[in-house]
Amino acid sequence: MERVSVIWSATAEAGLAKLPLEARQSLLDGIAALRDADDFGAVCDPLLPPLCEKFNFICGRYKAIYTVQRDQLASGDVLTRVEVVAVTAKDRTEDEKRQIYRLAQKLMNIIEEDESEQE
Repeated sequence: MERVSVIWSATAEAGLAKLPLEARQSLLDGIAALRDADDFGAVCDPLLPPLCEKFNFICGRYKAIYTVQRDQLASGDVLTRVEVVAVTAKDRTEDEKRQIYRLAQKLMNIIEEDESEQE
């Protein structure tokens, strides 16, 4: 049996709160639908290096960036954790695309620093 949990980081929640209501609801619905997905990579595309272990879910001109972790439990069940780490406007030009990746990398660095400090 597989169990899926969806977790929103504080950064992602703050980004989500800034979106128009309709876009916010669409992103929430789309991420919630990941619970039923057999293959997260088939639903959403992985990001480009250096963020290739992260995925993005695009809704209109907005994007949610998330990670997927799967753990085998002692019971034999699989626990899948989808963590939404950022919400941002979708890239439109090559320059905007580079800016999005720079922002995403900065966010990942901050999250990794926070996690290492908690350990």
